[in-house]
Amino acid sequence: MKFKFVSNIKQDEQLVKIITHPNNEKEIRKLLGDEKYIQLIDYRTNSYVNTSVREIECITSFTHVSKVKLIDNQEYLIKGRLKELEYLKSYKMFRINNQQIININKINNYSIDKGSRIVIGCVSGSEYRVSRHYAKAIKEELTCGII
Repeated sequence: MKFKFVSNIKQDEQLVKIITHPNNEKEIRKLLGDEKYIQLIDYRTNSYVNTSVREIECITSFTHVSKVKLIDNQEYLIKGRLKELEYLKSYKMFRINNQQIININKINNYSIDKGSRIVIGCVSGSEYRVSRHYAKAIKEELTCGII
């Protein structure tokens, strides 16, 4: 990978613009330290796996653990209830109902279902329903130009 620096006196001092091929984005984010990794449990082998938050599509609540579904449909467990995982909101992970948190960046489309419920279609092809209680916050995030 090659780096090319272009300076512009008119550009804001607080803004750094990075233009790259999508295949290089993951490596550049690692270099910048922008990526958050969390430790997941592989329930088939009972081993720990470090995974980027960006790879998570959905987190579903169970008793004292939660099930994590990645964009490639792999499933893992994470210790803690959804209330304890609210810190992921800064990584664009939002609660959509009492049982699920979803990654807003992995949404392909959404539509309004009967009863004013939002149905979200994700990258993996899965569909999730947003309860009326969380619908306003999700609509705001979706209409702010994120998708």
